[in-house]
Amino acid sequence: MTRVPFGRRNPGVHDAHFHAHPQHGVHPHARPRRRAGAIAAIVLVLLLAVWSGAATIYVLFRDDALKLLADRQITLVRAHDREMGALLTEIDRLKSLKLLDQERVERTLADLTRRQVTLEQRQAALATLAPKGPAPAPEPTGAIQPTAPAKPSPLSDLAPRSDRQSELARPASPFEARLAELAEKLTRVEAVQTRTLTGLEQGYGGQVLRMRSALAALNIEAPLPTNLNRIAAAIGGPFLPFFRPDDPFQRQIDRIRAAASEAETLARAFEAVPVRKPMLGDAEVTSGFGMRVDPFLKQLALHTGVDLRADPGDPVRAAAAGKVTQAGYQGGYGLMVEIDHGNGLVTRYAHLSAVLLSEGATVAAGTIVGRVGTTGRTTGPHLHYEVRLNGEAVDPLRYLKAGAKLAEGF
Repeated sequence: MTRVPFGRRNPGVHDAHFHAHPQHGVHPHARPRRRAGAIAAIVLVLLLAVWSGAATIYVLFRDDALKLLADRQITLVRAHDREMGALLTEIDRLKSLKLLDQERVERTLADLTRRQVTLEQRQAALATLAPKGPAPAPEPTGAIQPTAPAKPSPLSDLAPRSDRQSELARPASPFEARLAELAEKLTRVEAVQTRTLTGLEQGYGGQVLRMRSALAALNIEAPLPTNLNRIAAAIGGPFLPFFRPDDPFQRQIDRIRAAASEAETLARAFEAVPVRKPMLGDAEVTSGFGMRVDPFLKQLALHTGVDLRADPGDPVRAAAAGKVTQAGYQGGYGLMVEIDHGNGLVTRYAHLSAVLLSEGATVAAGTIVGRVGTTGRTTGPHLHYEVRLNGEAVDPLRYLKAGAKLAEGF
């Protein structure tokens, strides 16, 4: 018998010996088991291959994966930092805007306060420009006075009250709206003050011009303003130049004060100028000044005054302030009153029925000096009114017309 080496098989002998049934051939469960074993082996090999591949990839690309993860984390951190920075910047911007709004409101409030103080000072200055003294009396005895200007409305209703401080806690928009409303009110008051100033300047300027024109027409030298008359007094001191701020309002105030002072001086001068009518009402002139036919001798004669129609007993008034130099019977004048007004001006009131003043008396314009009558050389009751300048008779109507023209501007 031939010996077979260990490990070697004769497929024809041993397979048949071990797996073949002597009657039916191959065992029926041998093939599925072999197939399942092969599949399991393949799966195991694949799993090992996958695991080894994954392990190889992890070993090879671990650093790159870690680097990617780190970069991703850094990117996320940087994005977060950028967002936080943007939020902080926005917060700072909002804070800055809030501070700017607060500063703007505070500046606006301070500006309004300064404007209000300035307007109150201007209001006080305007009050000093209002004409002083009594109101003009009815014609013909009224003194020449500047027209009182319309006063602006008071500023008390515009003053910031203590209870308005609570408005600072309110939202910005209502408070700023209130500030805007207050600023608009101050602007209106300022406009009223400006119009008042302009009216005062034009009014005083027109009065000065009319009075100077009237004095020039009457050949009377206009007096200097009071402040210029004082220059003649003894004065002195070191020279210190004065620089006034460039304030148009103050410059206008100065001009108005100068014009008001001049108007006041001229008005006082006109107190001694016979520009007022010696009788109330519109007295009719029955005989004018100059050449006329004498009512008694029926020949040309010089009439040194004007005759004014009146009823017996009507009051006769002084045409200007002055001093009584004659009061009594004076020949053809009859009962007469003569008043010296200074600067060479004299007025006479003749044919009176009664004299109510005595010589040496000081009279104001409009004072009753006597009553209408028929004394002296006259044909009936009337007033003979006469004006003399430096001893020469002049036409009284010139002065009465000048007074009427002046009265139109007041």
